[in-house]
Amino acid sequence: MERFKNLLLVVNSHTPMAPTLEQVVALTQKNQGKLTLIEVVREVELGMGIMESSLVDPIKVQRELVDKAHHRLEQLAAPFQEKGMTIDLKVKVGTPFLE
Repeated sequence: MERFKNLLLVVNSHTPMAPTLEQVVALTQKNQGKLTLIEVVREVELGMGIMESSLVDPIKVQRELVDKAHHRLEQLAAPFQEKGMTIDLKVKVGTPFLE
């Protein structure tokens, strides 16, 4: 049987991930594989509650969303990383179902 060597878990802020993450970590360890957690953050565009004349900087808002997503991934991965597991963390900007 072919073993899974590279596992990718797509994380979103709307779904509790702890039970799923535990299962994926167990599968990764069983197969001596590599685990990557990824979260896709929607691109901030004018019209998403941000007006052109607004004092809000869309680039700054995007950066804050990416930083928050990365922090969520760090929190999810921390208990397993503390036990010595290597987990790659990635945050992408775009349309979730396309990324």
